[in-house]
Amino acid sequence: MATEFDELNVLESRQDEMVENLGSIIDEPNRTMMTKEVEDDLEDLLVMAYVLGSDYANRVLGTEVKPTEEEIREAVYHRIENEDFKDRIRKHLASGDYGLAETVIRTESDRVYNDAVLKTAEDSGVDAYKQWKTREDDRVRHTHSYIDNVRVPLKDKFFTIDGDSALYPGNFSNVENNANCRCHIRITRK
Repeated sequence: MATEFDELNVLESRQDEMVENLGSIIDEPNRTMMTKEVEDDLEDLLVMAYVLGSDYANRVLGTEVKPTEEEIREAVYHRIENEDFKDRIRKHLASGDYGLAETVIRTESDRVYNDAVLKTAEDSGVDAYKQWKTREDDRVRHTHSYIDNVRVPLKDKFFTIDGDSALYPGNFSNVENNANCRCHIRITRK
């Protein structure tokens, strides 16, 4: 049976590489040039996250749905509180807050991955469910542990104990439920 772990391991490895590279710009005299490089690398990571999510859903469902450039761009450049990933990463790097820059890298790539899983599953036409999965460790917030393993139809939302809702991890209306979210959705056939 296909699982999402292969794609998630690749994504997490690439996130770790990018976060490690953040340290190299701390003392860099030309931070503007380095910030542009980080923005470009993050854009590449987000595109890769979308492809990995789409590949996972296709593998599980036995389909060959190909995402369009517009779908990828829409997911990558999704605006949250009127900022896209470049606005947020630029702001955190300019202030020297590399912890928040790391949060943007991990949270955005996980969000894009989950967006791609759901979009590919919906576009496949296969009758399927999505299931919320946490990391099942002591860092999982209570609002997410409440919905761990909940399985719903693709078009339905997940509802947290605090009343927030999302189609997938990273899609909540409350920022507190999105930042540092490490959850993902698992797709299963009905």
